[in-house]
Amino acid sequence: MDRPDTSTVGLVAVSVPAESSVSGTGFSFGLPTEVSTMVTEQPTAVDVTLQSGEPLPNWLKFDRSTAKFTSSAVPDGAFPITVMMKIGGQQVAIVISERTN
Repeated sequence: MDRPDTSTVGLVAVSVPAESSVSGTGFSFGLPTEVSTMVTEQPTAVDVTLQSGEPLPNWLKFDRSTAKFTSSAVPDGAFPITVMMKIGGQQVAIVISERTN
């Protein structure tokens, strides 16, 4: 698959188990291979913010070296949340929601 050009905006949708919002349970997820490769190979900064441009909330962390998001204590009403990643000239929106099955 070709890499997206600088005008491409990607979308990744993630649903985490409902139990994730219980304090101490949390979640962890990696990005799709194409996105994680872009993150780990990008020589410049990778910006990860909320859709509004604000920093990630304290309960949500992104580890660039592993290209994974983690949380150990999700507050009530936190989902859905949209995170924006700027990787070089490319943007990826990551929508995290709670699984309801």
